[in-house]
Amino acid sequence: MRRWLVRTLSLLLVALAPWNVVHVRAHDPGLSTLTLAEASGGFAFRLVIPNEALPESRRAALPRCRGEGVLSLVRQGAPPRPLAASCRDLAGHQTAFEGTLREQGAVVLSLLDELPRGHRSFARVLDLQGAVRLERLLARGHAPLVLAPAMH
Repeated sequence: MRRWLVRTLSLLLVALAPWNVVHVRAHDPGLSTLTLAEASGGFAFRLVIPNEALPESRRAALPRCRGEGVLSLVRQGAPPRPLAASCRDLAGHQTAFEGTLREQGAVVLSLLDELPRGHRSFARVLDLQGAVRLERLLARGHAPLVLAPAMH
């Protein structure tokens, strides 16, 4: 009995010792926003992302920002095709990638594969009047966003 009591108290002291306290902090994986707005003849897109989530080669504040391939066009039976985009610096803290899509199809936010695990992007598809047609939270490996002009 005494041996059991000593063992139990020893384990309890070790478990409650201040030097044994472990601080666990959750790392914010990041959040970006993607807007796809219907325009005459296609869609305009804008992706805004915090610079700390981006690889250096994708930051607009640095020379030679790579904007192509942040989004890819997906068509059945064909490999994804990277879309062209320009880079724009937003106050040194964020980068905006902007471009247009003139073809119908579906798009994938392929940049997610380059970002820290757990990064999410809030996507929104707008019609010609600016009304929201679709909202979705995107993560790595997300299903494509199907884009087709609204029927009027």
